[in-house]
Amino acid sequence: MAGGFRIFGRELARGRAASFLVQVSESYSAHPVRIPVTVVTGVRPGPVCFVTAAVHGDELNGVGAVRRLIAEAKTRRKELKGTLVCLPLVNVLGFHVHSRYLPDRRDLNREFPGNPEGPMSARVAHAVWSKILRHCDFGLDLHTAAQGQCNLPHVRADLRVPVLRRMAAAFGCEMIYDDPGRRGSLRRCATEHGIPAMLLEAGGALEYREAMIEHGFRGCLGALGALGMLDEPARHADFQVVVRKADWVRASRGGMVELKVAPGDLIRRGELLYVTTNPFGREVARLKAPYDGLVVSTFTVPMVRPGSAICHVVPLTKVQFERAVRRRKQVHP
Repeated sequence: MAGGFRIFGRELARGRAASFLVQVSESYSAHPVRIPVTVVTGVRPGPVCFVTAAVHGDELNGVGAVRRLIAEAKTRRKELKGTLVCLPLVNVLGFHVHSRYLPDRRDLNREFPGNPEGPMSARVAHAVWSKILRHCDFGLDLHTAAQGQCNLPHVRADLRVPVLRRMAAAFGCEMIYDDPGRRGSLRRCATEHGIPAMLLEAGGALEYREAMIEHGFRGCLGALGALGMLDEPARHADFQVVVRKADWVRASRGGMVELKVAPGDLIRRGELLYVTTNPFGREVARLKAPYDGLVVSTFTVPMVRPGSAICHVVPLTKVQFERAVRRRKQVHP
């Protein structure tokens, strides 16, 4: 763009930063519901990239990463090419009550681009989309696992889009899911509207973990480097695999599960994944890994019913597995 960045009827000059409270709904008492937005423009021209967190109101690690990114961008405005549009609390109503959902019990990340005449969640999505996101060129959406689960940091993107391949590779995660996203999700909506967007999953809900926050922050810098917006090298994972298939390991019996693996573990075929016991402490089931793979996600609540998800495992070929083992030994001897 030739000038600065125009938002909410205001022209923001190059090399400036401004914060806004943007109305997306109203409360029972007719007070406005507003979400915080910070815009940082670089001295040099370039694209506009949004960075969102807490689309699910109980997912907090992304909030920390976006806050950290805002501070970093402000100190690097002379280097920044283009504009960062940062939304650290998209679902502010869910955030207030520690909930994934909006008050109408709908998932905001299934409602984009929204509907100004629809239910509350669709109206909030429409406000966020029409007022802010549709004015951008690229996007980064930061998430965690749902309550009761924990995710190894990994990214998800539609790898048919070349720029998303570059952004995903530069984020520094071992696992890159080649996945366009569910219909109504923010990233799929943006990508289908010509605004390529990718997603990070890192950690669990209602936690604020330094390692996950830092991973999200550093990964965003790597992705912005891939876009040419910052002079930032790509982050390098210990190894990197593109995932097109992954399976949830599910409980065969009800009871209390003793999990034997954690997110990030490399597991060999035949390795014990979990043991299930009844209230008397007697073992009723156990499961061994059906193939070599990497554990990406695990449950955090030990009570299970038949069919309950226990862990999410990405299968690896023999070559991938041995390369992963060698690379980790080199990096973490």
